[in-house]
Amino acid sequence: MRVRYKILVVLTFLLLALVAYFRLRVGLVRYFDTDEFPYLNWSYHMAIGYRPYVDFFFLISPLYLLFHIPTMMLFQGMSSAIAARVSAWILTLTLSALLGTFFYLWKKNLLGALLCALILLVLPMPSDKFFEIRPDPLAMVFFLSGLLLLFISFKSKKKIVFFFTGLFFALSLLTLQKVLPFIFLCAFAVILKNFREIGKERFFRSSILLFLFGLSIPLGVFTVWAFSTGSPDVVFYSLIKLPVELAEWYRYSRLPVTFYFWPNNTYYGTDGTTLGNVFNSILWIFGSGIALLRLIQSTISKIPIRPFEHLRLSSPPEFTVLLACLLFLSYGIYYVSLIRFPQYLIPSAIFLSFFIADGLIFIAGRLSGSWISSIFFVSLLILFGKSFFYVHLPKMYPNRLNTSYFTRAEKISSQIPRGEYVLDLDGITLYYPYPYYFCCLPWPLTRYPTHTFPSLKDALIKTHTKYIYEGPTDWVGHFNPDDLDYLKANYEQEPGKEYWVRKKT
Repeated sequence: MRVRYKILVVLTFLLLALVAYFRLRVGLVRYFDTDEFPYLNWSYHMAIGYRPYVDFFFLISPLYLLFHIPTMMLFQGMSSAIAARVSAWILTLTLSALLGTFFYLWKKNLLGALLCALILLVLPMPSDKFFEIRPDPLAMVFFLSGLLLLFISFKSKKKIVFFFTGLFFALSLLTLQKVLPFIFLCAFAVILKNFREIGKERFFRSSILLFLFGLSIPLGVFTVWAFSTGSPDVVFYSLIKLPVELAEWYRYSRLPVTFYFWPNNTYYGTDGTTLGNVFNSILWIFGSGIALLRLIQSTISKIPIRPFEHLRLSSPPEFTVLLACLLFLSYGIYYVSLIRFPQYLIPSAIFLSFFIADGLIFIAGRLSGSWISSIFFVSLLILFGKSFFYVHLPKMYPNRLNTSYFTRAEKISSQIPRGEYVLDLDGITLYYPYPYYFCCLPWPLTRYPTHTFPSLKDALIKTHTKYIYEGPTDWVGHFNPDDLDYLKANYEQEPGKEYWVRKKT
């Protein structure tokens, strides 16, 4: 049995390494989504002195832009985009490693830990979003690091760990404010545990103070910076109220909750109901069921009745409850959100991976006979590998959209001098000075209900902007009527080019 167990560990590790390698290959050739280049564009301008929220439009926490500043300083042109995709791959592997470490500490099972790490890499939805340049994986790396430390603090009773837990949670929040509900839930768990174990009279002298101190340091630094800009109202409006206002645009056009679980060749490799699509749905249903079962079992684990008597946990029951609650909270957030993009499923996929691995290891352990258990596990690995390659092999060839991006970027660089102001509605120009508050995305150019933004017309006149880049799509249609009239009267679009040039007077 020990030999068979070691063989299963080696096989799982080899499949994990193979999948990780092919994820890098896919990430380097998969098409770029429309909102990837803006992050690089904003990072570069932040590196040369532009301030987010104040000097240019930005509506998420700033740490992700800081994360990419070294990339934009070390690489030029489209090589910076490739380097950023490699960074996304490294973040994904870091998440996978954190999940495996977490599962090992949770269950003391090396095979289950490797399986848990593998599941995140092969789970079809939202696998593609881990390839992309976006802040969600970095935010979850920080959050999962804090959650791992929180788990250690629950078991070790070392109060100093609470400080670093709060520190990582704050870094997660400064990467993406959407993690705030998860942090609130974890903070409630910390408060509840300390309150129960220490008592009311010593509550405010407990480790909760270290947790809050860890939270306060990064958040305090950011608050000081916000006030140092001279426009703290704009900073906090951009982070708190503006995302809600923009989300209202999607109220009547948001996708159904299950949209990304329907057949879709973009995410599942081929059209129609496929292995990847069916396998994905089975895993999400199975993992959710295990999470619900663990949630129930953790609350009534002292009742010696089947099936709960076989489901004892080596981890603290309150932490199992927390993990299950985090999963169902992520479902709830996705359900009520006015914007439903697949990247919003990243937290759910991470929490779900724990319970998929938990359920599969439990089934393997309950099968009668070690050979049957081993055959079941090997069959599982084969199914994981087959599903992964079925979904991702069609994506492993150079994409024409990538070629188009690279070609367009090279043309822009050769046709427009580097120091010229460019109003970029696409984000791909990367290095040109901003003539206007809004850059890289077209939709903020319309009028907002609660905040007055600078006039586009006045900004173009003041900076003597010669170029307006809109890319292959008619983004200028997002201008308000007055700005659109000014553009048509003063700019012309040259044949064969994707930008407008100021008319000669």
